[in-house]
Amino acid sequence: MPILSLFISLLILVCIIPSAASQSIAVRPEQLQEPIAHHDNNNGRLIRSVRSAVDLSPRRDDFLGERSQAGDTWYDFHANGSTGKMIAIAPNGGVHITWCDGYEEDVLGGERHQKYNYYDPDNEEWMEEDGSTVDFGIDRGGFGCLALTEEDDPRALVFYHGKDDTAWTGFSGIDFEAGLGVFETIFLPQYPQMTAYFAQGVVSPEGKIHVATQRRDRGMIGYAIGELGDDGLPEYDEVVREVGETHRTTLRIASSPHSERVAIIWMMPRAGIPIPEEWNGGPGYIYNNDLMLAWSDDGDEWNFDDPINVTDNIDPDPDLEGDEAYGDTLRPHVTMDLIFDSDDNIHIVFDCRGFWQQPIPEDNPPVDGITSDASFLFHWSEETEEITPVADGWYTHREVDEDGNTVRWPVPGAYKSNVCAPSLAYDEEGDLYCVFSYFPMNDYSEQNYCNGDIAVTVSEDNGETWFYPTMITETRTHLAEVGEAECELYPTVASVVDDFLHISYELDTEPGTPVEDYAEREEIATLCPWFYHKMPLDEIARDSIWDSGPDWHALPPESVDDHHTLTPNDYNLLSVYPNPFNNRTTIEFNTRKAESVSIAVYDLGGREVAELHSGELLRGTHKVEWDAASLTGGVYFVRLTGEGRHSLKKIVLLK
Repeated sequence: MPILSLFISLLILVCIIPSAASQSIAVRPEQLQEPIAHHDNNNGRLIRSVRSAVDLSPRRDDFLGERSQAGDTWYDFHANGSTGKMIAIAPNGGVHITWCDGYEEDVLGGERHQKYNYYDPDNEEWMEEDGSTVDFGIDRGGFGCLALTEEDDPRALVFYHGKDDTAWTGFSGIDFEAGLGVFETIFLPQYPQMTAYFAQGVVSPEGKIHVATQRRDRGMIGYAIGELGDDGLPEYDEVVREVGETHRTTLRIASSPHSERVAIIWMMPRAGIPIPEEWNGGPGYIYNNDLMLAWSDDGDEWNFDDPINVTDNIDPDPDLEGDEAYGDTLRPHVTMDLIFDSDDNIHIVFDCRGFWQQPIPEDNPPVDGITSDASFLFHWSEETEEITPVADGWYTHREVDEDGNTVRWPVPGAYKSNVCAPSLAYDEEGDLYCVFSYFPMNDYSEQNYCNGDIAVTVSEDNGETWFYPTMITETRTHLAEVGEAECELYPTVASVVDDFLHISYELDTEPGTPVEDYAEREEIATLCPWFYHKMPLDEIARDSIWDSGPDWHALPPESVDDHHTLTPNDYNLLSVYPNPFNNRTTIEFNTRKAESVSIAVYDLGGREVAELHSGELLRGTHKVEWDAASLTGGVYFVRLTGEGRHSLKKIVLLK
């Protein structure tokens, strides 16, 4: 009992340590060793587990809400970084959607166009079975997003890139009438002697069109402004203003629905541009970023000369000891989104991967380690200037045998990590929603690409804390036949939130991306549906706040859980729900083999207050209920003990 009391005391101490400086990206190492890996199939809620024994057989169409197909595509790759909004809801409830449509199995050289479709709420049907083409006369259009004009009957304005006669460049296409699907193509402003592409755009309440692009050499983010002319077509200034340096094809732009405030975010390489010699040739260079923010309060004057460094990562320091010498070990990677709340404050969510830079460079590039799949989502608020964790993907899909040799290493795919591609929405109640891609354990193709799902989490306090995510798709298709997989990707959620979240995404029927492997394995190209998903707000779980713990900026390289043995024999305390609870709660746990297990509850002093189970259990998932009506409210701990192992979880009894 003294050992248990000491362990509980240390856990309590960890939970009350003050947060680190707001500008460091931070999580505690204890939490990082418990990755999300299990799904509660009763309510679709995502819960944490080290390695859960889950059903790996193909299971399709297991999702919350309802969805309908807007179109399809052979080209299952829609962004080299962050996607803009690909869905918008009109005042009449009409749904506008755009996506990149590959017309042929030859995804690298075949025909590809930016497509559009409109769902008419009166007729309850899509405008066309497979949508209409936005980019008439353009070669290989794609990677688009859309906004709605500020007109009484708003039209879709689609931003995309493609090839003209000479080079890749950026375009906008505007519908002639709301929902008609007949588009006029307008060139976006270009740099002198160089084109701008990978365009994203928004429309302000006063009708200003704000466009962010990337210079074709990928070294600079640019900005241009326009408005609708008397003929109803966009007219842009000829000048592209330089926003800031970058080396990643990723950017986001957003406008306030309440004012003329506009903001742009992008990745800035910490090592500089061009690539310093010591970083050249190494993937660490593209991992080593800070996230930058520029904004305008009126849509005209910007702070491009003095942007905010949102992450401002701590540099390595050889004078510090241990893991602290690495400085910040989580760096913003590639995907992100931003939004304005009802008070006109900016909110940003971005993904981070593990990155350990040598305190004293000895190798080129000077990196001790990076993660290929493990990641986190973080939130930043303009109001507080604090960074808080949103979602946990701190695990690896690497599988090893009993001798520690790698057997296979499935990966989420190019530009993707375990939790990534966040998309934000705000409702009238002041709740902030984050829709994102989630790649669970033990669901991958024979080609070792992970199947993705779509998850939703919500914050009721402007991003300070987040509920455990809700899985809205849980279509596990482990080792499914080619064309039979269900891998949901590239989610974006409409800014308008009513009684529903309105989400669009691709369902890849064979995971893997053209930039990685289609040149060599074209036979895995499959026809993929593009979906509109209508998710009821009342089905998003709010029964458990994710207790991510205090901030901690330096993670040891071994903190990521990277040992998934092929012969697992451990168990996990999976969840306690509800938590906090009033009198009754359910404890769910997992045993990987038949063994003797005991479950007991302890108070803060380490005294046992209830024994819930003691005895032999077969391999599998188990549940026990605890009736605490006779006890006083407060903090308790559930302890699961087996053959030389234990698991502990904090619970809160409300009275």
